[in-house]
Amino acid sequence: MTKGNCDLPEWLGIYFQNCSGSYSIIEEENRNFKYGWVPLNFNDNKPDPGFAYNNSIELMTQPKQEFLGYYGGGGYVIDFERDAETTKEFIDYLIKNNWVDEQTRAIFIEFLIYNPNTNLFTYSTSVVEFFSGGGTLTTPRFYSMKLNPYNGSNGLIIGIMQGITCIFVLYFILTEGRDALSQGVHYFKVIFINIITLNYQLNN
Repeated sequence: MTKGNCDLPEWLGIYFQNCSGSYSIIEEENRNFKYGWVPLNFNDNKPDPGFAYNNSIELMTQPKQEFLGYYGGGGYVIDFERDAETTKEFIDYLIKNNWVDEQTRAIFIEFLIYNPNTNLFTYSTSVVEFFSGGGTLTTPRFYSMKLNPYNGSNGLIIGIMQGITCIFVLYFILTEGRDALSQGVHYFKVIFINIITLNYQLNN
């Protein structure tokens, strides 16, 4: 969120320099920064890693409704490496430069893992929301799916059965299409009578 989005009463200004209001999508920060959220200047206008804003079009994301608010699809994105040591060093860099500060209202953590033993992909999108007065609300989500049903010991059997099913469906489509062309209106009359007869038998 942008700074200075709430006003302190005059008598509280003696004790506090600034405050953070409740989240609003209108107040979302969308500027680029240097380390520690220092604004860019004319001499150095290149943002540092982790402090560059990306909109929803660049990220190909959509706004999300969570427990504490409706968040736009943009934000400050971090792509972690698969190397544990490199990731740890980058997290230390983020902590040192206050990547999460009093203006932060939500962090979305997304990753995808694959288990070759079960042939399952698991996609996780966990959300950490921050209250304006302090405290967090965590919402973890995990979705498991099988994107390749033909892998593993049963893959060949599944492929064969699906192929046989497709052949039967195609055969009946061609057969019924041929009958419809040869019989014309009579074909549809027979279907209508069969439906009426079946409906009568089911209701009695």
